[in-house]
Amino acid sequence: PIIFRLSADELVPGGLTLDETRVMSRRIQDAGVDCLNVSAANYANYHLMIPTGAEARGCYAPLAAEIKKVVTVPVITVGRINTPEAAESILKKGQADMVAIGRQLVADPFWPRKVREGRFDEVVVCDSCNINCSSAAFERNIPEDAPLCKFNERVGREWEIPVPE
Repeated sequence: PIIFRLSADELVPGGLTLDETRVMSRRIQDAGVDCLNVSAANYANYHLMIPTGAEARGCYAPLAAEIKKVVTVPVITVGRINTPEAAESILKKGQADMVAIGRQLVADPFWPRKVREGRFDEVVVCDSCNINCSSAAFERNIPEDAPLCKFNERVGREWEIPVPE
């Protein structure tokens, strides 16, 4: 499948707007993509591109819902989807056909298994601090031995630290 990721709204003056992206999404679909992965922002407002804990869970789902209204291919959404409840809410509301998670899998790589097995109380929830896991951290020249996730000490050291039982 060909999945195309796009920013539904770049959230900066002069950037792509939702109205423009609606038109673009239909054209991308007509060009043959199988699925659209809807995000927001751009490098001019990096703090919104990788939303911090100040943003709501599923913060870009409403944008995905707007794109979903104008296309027939499946739509994926992103944006602080770090709890099973947030993911399920987005899907039940029909805001997207799928959710994508990133930093949550850094904090807890066993999240999918725990959720599938109904072990919600065991999920380690990423708080979206963006301290060391996002590429913005590398611009700050963090020490080489700094943990890449405050919730998962194994990140970047998987070969050194055994998988927890």
